Amino acid sequence: MKLFIKPTFDNIREDLGYDEFEDVDEDAIMFQQGYDGDIMEVEDGESFEIPNGYLASIIEDEPYYMLFEYFEGNWDKEEIYDDIDAGRYSLNGNTIKKITDSNIINE
Repeated sequence: MKLFIKPTFDNIREDLGYDEFEDVDEDAIMFQQGYDGDIMEVEDGESFEIPNGYLASIIEDEPYYMLFEYFEGNWDKEEIYDDIDAGRYSLNGNTIKKITDSNIINE
């Protein structure tokens, strides 16, 4: 799976010296996101990390799914359409699972 890792909009805005309520050139910020982005390749069975202040977009045509626990011990998955937030994840086939501290303790 290939991911495009890019800084968040707010991260770039702050780096350029704008505060949250200032008018900014949104096109310039989005250009900078692309310029500062990088591609990460993740193989099946690997874990990966998206750093704080960054997002990841899947850049492949195949569908990928995020596994989540909707009730204690009950799991489901949803197709990923949006960016993936910062955090640690593992890839198993076409399914991504967020790794939490409790996952590490229980494994």
